[in-house]
Amino acid sequence: MMRRGVNSGVTSPSNNNQSINNNKRNDHDNKLEKFQKFDIQSRNILFIIMLSMCILLIWLIQSADRYNERRMSKFQPSNIHAQKRSLQKKTDTGISLMDPNLYKAVTDLKGDSTTATVMGLASGYDLKTYMGFVGGLRKSGFKGHIILGVAPDVSPEILEYFKYRQVTPKILKWVNCTYTAPEDDKADIFKKTKCSHPYSDIKIRWSRFPLQRDWLRDCKTCTGPVLVTDVRDTLFQLDPFGPGSPPVKGLQVFEEDKSQTTQHWLTKWPIDSCKHVTYEETMLCSGTTVGTREAMLKYLEIMYEEMKVWIETKECRFNINGDDQSIHNYLFYSGQLPFATAIPNRRGGIVNTIGVEGSNLRQEHADSMMKKYNIDKDHAMLKDFEGASGKRWIGKKFNIADDDGMFVEFDGKTRSRVVHQWDRFGKPLLKYMRDNGFYDDP
Repeated sequence: MMRRGVNSGVTSPSNNNQSINNNKRNDHDNKLEKFQKFDIQSRNILFIIMLSMCILLIWLIQSADRYNERRMSKFQPSNIHAQKRSLQKKTDTGISLMDPNLYKAVTDLKGDSTTATVMGLASGYDLKTYMGFVGGLRKSGFKGHIILGVAPDVSPEILEYFKYRQVTPKILKWVNCTYTAPEDDKADIFKKTKCSHPYSDIKIRWSRFPLQRDWLRDCKTCTGPVLVTDVRDTLFQLDPFGPGSPPVKGLQVFEEDKSQTTQHWLTKWPIDSCKHVTYEETMLCSGTTVGTREAMLKYLEIMYEEMKVWIETKECRFNINGDDQSIHNYLFYSGQLPFATAIPNRRGGIVNTIGVEGSNLRQEHADSMMKKYNIDKDHAMLKDFEGASGKRWIGKKFNIADDDGMFVEFDGKTRSRVVHQWDRFGKPLLKYMRDNGFYDDP
């Protein structure tokens, strides 16, 4: 019988277990090594991803900043305007803004308007229109200077009335325009050949600005506050500079209704085309402006110099009548009138510019009457406004006038001193004006 030895070829149980354990350790070590390699790779990939995201975020932020810079150069918010106004030392046309007198207030007049001045370009109107404007101003108690530019063929009857009401007439002179078109510019503006002497280099409607500057400069006794205004559609309920009038400091420009902004085509299109900038601010009306003598002279000078730039630049020439308002708004919102303050409408300022509200209410009234009575617009406008009774030509709910038919501020009680664009309410108001002697003087 053969005896089995230790090396007989049969593995003992202990050796087998040891081999299994060794294999397990080797597998574990291999897996651990692979995991460590994978972990390192994952960390590297994650780092690269995070670094890429950071770089992308930085790029996006910088791109947004660049976009905003470009956008802000196109669209300027109010805080930018305020900063510009505080830093502006001269206009784009080189006019200095450093005179400290531009920013001063008129000495308290104590309700005496003797040194004050009201000016307007009033060419081609009939006597009735002058009586409504001048007569209303004098009947308000105004004691100061009234200076009006009138057509060369003004009638002796009108001149006699001016003498009676102590109005200084400035007889205008028509001349051929001297601004000419480049060969490649056939704009209709150059077909308008009549201008006002001595400012034949700008549109005739613009000439009121340098003309009024000259008239004011020549009036040595016009030392108090000044109102330059449209004539046909302006009425006076109180002396603009009489008892209780707000103080006048520097220049005052007047806002229209808050619903009317510079996104309106009258300002957006010309300013964008000419200056490549857009504003979204409350519209300022160029038809009425108040200021000290010094501030008004400077404003009228700045307007004239800017107008010369516009008419000489192809992108700035427009065949429209109201682009003086475009220039007016551009100069203020670009910071070139730092001595000017924008006065909110119907909030206690000297002027109430009522045109936007008037136009809106007139259209609503016409639509309502047409529907109610099945009539056309002309006949609809012969109907009274809702709530009209006696002197109240428009209902109380509209918050436009008091029981005596006088225009009021937004508080519904305080009567407005000067009302601009009053005629936008149409025939119901015109009837009230005729019936209550608006055009009668004396």
